[in-house]
Amino acid sequence: MSTDTGLILFDFYGVINKVDPYRVWLQSLGLKREGAFDEIAKKVDVGTISLEEFYAGLGRFTDKPAASVRQAFDDAVDIDQGVVQLLSQLKGKYKLGLISNAPSELIRHTLQQHDLEQYFDRLFISGEVGLRKPDHQFFEHALTEMQTAPTETLFVDDVQEYADAAQELGVTSIRFTTADQLAHELSKRGILWQNTDNPSVI
Repeated sequence: MSTDTGLILFDFYGVINKVDPYRVWLQSLGLKREGAFDEIAKKVDVGTISLEEFYAGLGRFTDKPAASVRQAFDDAVDIDQGVVQLLSQLKGKYKLGLISNAPSELIRHTLQQHDLEQYFDRLFISGEVGLRKPDHQFFEHALTEMQTAPTETLFVDDVQEYADAAQELGVTSIRFTTADQLAHELSKRGILWQNTDNPSVI
């Protein structure tokens, strides 16, 4: 085990769930997360509007039924079993936290549906905390609650901006691309032993 890492914080969408449902939905319509589409996402992320209000708002922007928007988000659940395998290897050896920009109802439903809460000591969900990445305060809140110093923390996220924000606080960050890449990065840091003949075997 690495002697200088006590806490590993994982992003959810784009890491544990292979895709970000909002990104997928926007791309399916040829849209970008900008303007009104960015503002409404920030509001639902910090809990100032409900998930239903978010779906209704997206429906108004695109002239689509809110129910079809909800269905698209529900359909974008694709859990990366390679990452889940890594979580199972890390559980009990390190403190594990989840830190995600997400509405509480949406992410908790997915976590419970796939029995993923068991891997984490704490969940830090922007819709519940009222803060979102890349706000330093969101990371600081997680570190305080987990009673771990930034220098003893590793953060895994697929978004470079968020990885950079954590790095600014002294947190070592890994920009996630694949489960195999993450396994390799963890192995390099002495956090997991990796079978060099078969990199996917931990």
